[in-house]
Amino acid sequence: MIRVIYRWKVHAGQEDAFAQGWGQGTRTIRATYKGAHGSVLLRSQCEPSEFIGIAQWESLQDCQTFWRSAHPDPEAFRIVSETGTFLSREVCEEIQDLEDGWVARGGSGRSAEWLRVASGRAGEPDAALWGP
Repeated sequence: MIRVIYRWKVHAGQEDAFAQGWGQGTRTIRATYKGAHGSVLLRSQCEPSEFIGIAQWESLQDCQTFWRSAHPDPEAFRIVSETGTFLSREVCEEIQDLEDGWVARGGSGRSAEWLRVASGRAGEPDAALWGP
């Protein structure tokens, strides 16, 4: 598993348009490319015009397949390009993912049972607690 960290400087007043274009493009990438596990978009508190996207890919090969192809959502790519300036890209190997989360088991909404999963390593729960 890898993470790719992207940085942009977003033009003043274009923050909402940038975020919408980024979200639209990211959803398309996730739906289109093998190994694309989605992304998170962050905004620097030190430099509010700096936005950081962190994408998760199954492998560097899957990510490189995306980079070598035409963007699957040209409109989203255009919006992101026009509202921000690309600064950098860095590829990192995922060593550990300590994100905790809740997973539904059976039913939906209020009828679902919820399993709390605490991960010690990427994708491997080491603690599970049932809760309301």
